[in-house]
Amino acid sequence: MLRSEGFPRPIGGDRFRLDTLIAWENAQLAAARPAKPAPSLPPRKRVRAS
Repeated sequence: MLRSEGFPRPIGGDRFRLDTLIAWENAQLAAARPAKPAPSLPPRKRVRAS
C-alpha cells in the first residue's frame, strides 16, 4: 500500500500526516463499498385532526 499510487507522501522518514492517512483510508473504503440505493419509505397516511 505504501507504494501504491495515491497513497499520501511521507512528511519525513516513515512518518505521515494523520489527516491525509484518514482521508486516503476513507476514499479507499468508499471505493470498495457498493453504492446502495436509499430505501424508499411508504407514502404517509393523512390523518384528520378532530
